[in-house]
Amino acid sequence: LASPQLNITILIFAVIVVGYTMIGGLWAVLMTDTLQFIILNLAVIFVIPLSLARTGGFSGFMEKAPEGFLAATSDQYTFLFLVGWVAIHYFMIGAEWAFVQRYLCVPSKKDARKSAFLFGGLYLFSPFLWLLPPLLWRVQQPIPDGTDADTVTRMSETAYILSCKAVLPIGMLGLMLAALFSATASMISSQLNVFSGVLTKNIYEPLAKNPGEKQLVRMGRLFTCILGFVIAGIAIAVPYIGGAAKMIISVTQVMVTPLLAPALLALFFRRLGTNTIWATVGICFPLGLLATFTEALDGTWIANKTFTGVILPLLVIAVMLLISKREALGWRAITGLTAQEADRETTQSSALPARIVGISLAVCAATLFCLIPLNDNNQGMLAGFGLALALLSSLMLHLSRRMRQTT
Repeated sequence: LASPQLNITILIFAVIVVGYTMIGGLWAVLMTDTLQFIILNLAVIFVIPLSLARTGGFSGFMEKAPEGFLAATSDQYTFLFLVGWVAIHYFMIGAEWAFVQRYLCVPSKKDARKSAFLFGGLYLFSPFLWLLPPLLWRVQQPIPDGTDADTVTRMSETAYILSCKAVLPIGMLGLMLAALFSATASMISSQLNVFSGVLTKNIYEPLAKNPGEKQLVRMGRLFTCILGFVIAGIAIAVPYIGGAAKMIISVTQVMVTPLLAPALLALFFRRLGTNTIWATVGICFPLGLLATFTEALDGTWIANKTFTGVILPLLVIAVMLLISKREALGWRAITGLTAQEADRETTQSSALPARIVGISLAVCAATLFCLIPLNDNNQGMLAGFGLALALLSSLMLHLSRRMRQTT
């Protein structure tokens, strides 16, 4: 179970994330996104060859890997599960608000399309890059026979950072920890920013009597605080409900397709509206919760989580499409927005984010250069990592200057 120190750390983390989300909004989210992406990818590029050297290269890794370790499927994660997981991510990346927010914050439809293609391209190979360190650590630190499930869960959740700790010098390890913090904060702040906005504009504003802009901002910040500490409470409860990986998979299976598939498909079928979402959620949520978190459906075909999480929602949507005869109100609204978009002038991109990222990378590079004399070993690695950050910093600052000159 979690220690009191971990719970205090989670609460401090929540205060930091809620604070900068309230102050910076979407800008703050995008800054943490960019910084963690650059630093984590650079760090992993250093970690992988060093870890491979410790395991005897790829051939040594393949020889030392436990039997079935690299199998595509297992008893727990079957081929049907993988197909369902791909379908879940199809709907999540296409319709989940935090991802959609990225498409909306760019100047034009063309830029949104480019960002989607870039995201898809990176998603094809980046998981292999990011997942190699814990895979290599599994070979370097085998799980002893007879280890209980709780210990295995703890070992799996610490594998990434221990793999990095084994090969990175102190300065780079600290920077990687900061980037991991930034990556987690980025995802949480994305959700806080989106959901606080929805609660403010779509729920509070219609109920309030002509609220002013300042009142809406105050309510948005209040919702951000509430949601932030709800998420912190869930994080504290994670060890009591089977660990982070189990919770993420379970909640994703139950919630994503029933909530997001109707929203995404409604962009293509004019007869799918709000009723479809209510029907899908009303039928699939209860069955998904029963199948995932209870034993009430064990032994029945409905207990299959891929069925309740993916197949059943799509069946409900298909039935609603067949029985719905009228054009949904949302379809008309989308048509109107499309017409407005055609008439809207393209806005210029701001140079400020590139400048902030460039300055932040320069500070990180300077910090690593200062740590070189304090490290007896791995001075070359620190210098190389610092030089890479300095070059990227120069590139970002040059880009920001060019953007300022063109605006």
